[in-house]
Amino acid sequence: MNRRNENDLAAAGMVATFGIAALLLGIVWVFSQTLSLDLNSGGKVLSSLILWGLCVWGLLKLQFFEPADLLPAALAGLWACFWPALSYWSSALFERFHGDPNHVVWWAAWYTKLGVLLGILLVCYGWRWWQEQRW
Repeated sequence: MNRRNENDLAAAGMVATFGIAALLLGIVWVFSQTLSLDLNSGGKVLSSLILWGLCVWGLLKLQFFEPADLLPAALAGLWACFWPALSYWSSALFERFHGDPNHVVWWAAWYTKLGVLLGILLVCYGWRWWQEQRW
């Protein structure tokens, strides 16, 4: 291979790499704008949603659990995917009205996030237990 072909190949690789990076950044930007998030929070939410989907798909595909047994944990995981968005929305809201971006309102505090997570798990698995006891 001569020098010109090597340089053309390297240039094509760089263009492809930057094109893919620009495409991914565009997807994250559109997702962030759709949910009224900044790019950092939107990237965290989107990446956690993708990982959540891969985990649920993998567990269902490998048939480790029945879908009805996996549903409560999947719903709780889906709730946890949106925690960065809740934090951003609360800080943006509080900053707009009170001028302090570091303050977190009650619905984005750690105890609310954890309480809703535990509530989802307890209600869903309690419902499953009640259904099994009833029949």
